[in-house]
Amino acid sequence: MQSVRACAGIGVAVLIASLQPSAVRAADMQIEVFASQGDIEGVYIVRDFGDERQDTQFQDGRALIKVTLNDLARQYYNIVARWRDGTSSSFPIFLSSGFEGRTIQIQFEKATTGQPDASICLDERPSGVRDAFMNFFRCEQVAKSAEQKFGKWTRVHRRALSGWFRANYYLYTRATPSPYGLNTELVELLKEIDRDARPNIARDSGFAPLNVAEVRATLRLLEAEQIRLAGLVPRLVQNGALAEAKEINSMALDGYQKYQDAGGTGAVFGVNKRLLEANQKYINALSGDI
Repeated sequence: MQSVRACAGIGVAVLIASLQPSAVRAADMQIEVFASQGDIEGVYIVRDFGDERQDTQFQDGRALIKVTLNDLARQYYNIVARWRDGTSSSFPIFLSSGFEGRTIQIQFEKATTGQPDASICLDERPSGVRDAFMNFFRCEQVAKSAEQKFGKWTRVHRRALSGWFRANYYLYTRATPSPYGLNTELVELLKEIDRDARPNIARDSGFAPLNVAEVRATLRLLEAEQIRLAGLVPRLVQNGALAEAKEINSMALDGYQKYQDAGGTGAVFGVNKRLLEANQKYINALSGDI
């Protein structure tokens, strides 16, 4: 896993002065959803103003849904599978015009009953997006069930938590930026590990098989997320989404300022303050806001 500093050479955001807005903008992104067809009641996107039921027609456990990106996305939204037994499964996704025209995959797994079995939460890196989602939902369920039945930080809980974390990390770092978010309940557990584990160590037997250094590096990535979003700016400018490009670039500038205030130096996710300020001036010029 990578630290914030290790990501610095990725170069995800470029100086956008050579880009021009497109005359035609796509309005949607597509989500390819996989789920057990007989068990699912519907797929929803939970936004500030309410739950939006998606038009899903499953065939052989697969449905393709179209999501309209008609607002400025300042946060993650949950995409939710509601099952016929009244339970649900959810995952955070970032809806931004910067992902217009893209198709992403999500595989939902319905929770099962029975004794928590952490043996399904393998330590290996997921082989792909669908594999990561299967591990995410299965290990999430086992971790929650194990914590309830056996207690937090017991062996089975830690093993399941490790699989849950690795699966979510794989999705979160799939691209820069990625449309996949970090689960908020998982983040709270990672923060507990960061707080309680001994400082300046990679491993702590009280949290094994979780790697404490990897946990802390992931939390640093989350803290720098405002800067990470700068990777969307070139695409937004090309799509003509100047208002959102300006807002996200401004967020990245704010994030970089916080990074500097905390003693950080150099590029983060391939961008620095000078590049972000140049982007802002160019976006202002394109939109007539000089």
